[in-house]
Amino acid sequence: MGFEALLEPIFGEPKAEWSASTATSPTPLRPHVLHVYALDPSRLTIHVTDFHSSTWEALRSVQQLEDLRDSIGIRGSWSEFLDYVIASMKSEDLKLVLEGQSNPHGAVNAKLIAQKSKGMPRISIPLTKLVGDAASEAMSNFSLELFKSFKSKHSLLIYEQDCRNQLTRLLSAEQEKNENIQKQLDLVLNSKRLKSQMSSNEATSGLPVTTLQEPSAGWWRHCMNDLFDFAARPTVGSVVNPDLVEDFDMDLDALIHEVPVALKKAPKDVVLGMPSRPAGQKIVGRLEAMALGKRKN
Repeated sequence: MGFEALLEPIFGEPKAEWSASTATSPTPLRPHVLHVYALDPSRLTIHVTDFHSSTWEALRSVQQLEDLRDSIGIRGSWSEFLDYVIASMKSEDLKLVLEGQSNPHGAVNAKLIAQKSKGMPRISIPLTKLVGDAASEAMSNFSLELFKSFKSKHSLLIYEQDCRNQLTRLLSAEQEKNENIQKQLDLVLNSKRLKSQMSSNEATSGLPVTTLQEPSAGWWRHCMNDLFDFAARPTVGSVVNPDLVEDFDMDLDALIHEVPVALKKAPKDVVLGMPSRPAGQKIVGRLEAMALGKRKN
């Protein structure tokens, strides 16, 4: 049990005021500053000064603070009580009460009144006035420790700023990278969406395409029906024998096999796999020629 928890010194500015028992026209008080630190694990040191003619000190051991805890009725563990003392010293309601003005050397007595917050127990610590070399030593040590604290916090601030700048640069680089990836993804998606839309528009509007697509089964039947009609038509000066139609029908697979060859020779006025009328006439003509060849055989 000690002051190991007080790793960093405490600096503050208590509200300096004269006590009610002081003369009605006391000397105006200069601003005072506070310095609390652990001289060693068993002793707590408190200095209050205006860096002029008012410097005060209090030394407290662990046992003295234990007695203080019992007197003000704060329960709990030692570490909890020490946390309360530290929080009270850092409070904005910290007061330095001076009394017994004795010109030209200022106040005779002083005490530090610390309270974590309104309604919480008050800690009252009497202070001893320092003069001469003791006061100079206290102010010198105060200044040096205050500079060390400033230097430490300044170094920490520079480090945090460097870390923040580095993180900002990394974040900016990642954002730029993500934006480039998103642009590339948008290009791909827009390209696919445009192709899909064009295909949909062509299917609904009958716009020509440049690629010959595979004919549908209905178109095959249409061509076959045209061919059968031709086969069943009477020729010049005679009537086709129905047996020829049967023979033609029996050889239907061979004719279907030849139709892709005919399609390759068709003109490019083909819309979505369905031949236009001129193309259909040429293909049917090709099939008629095939049928004539079959009849001659």
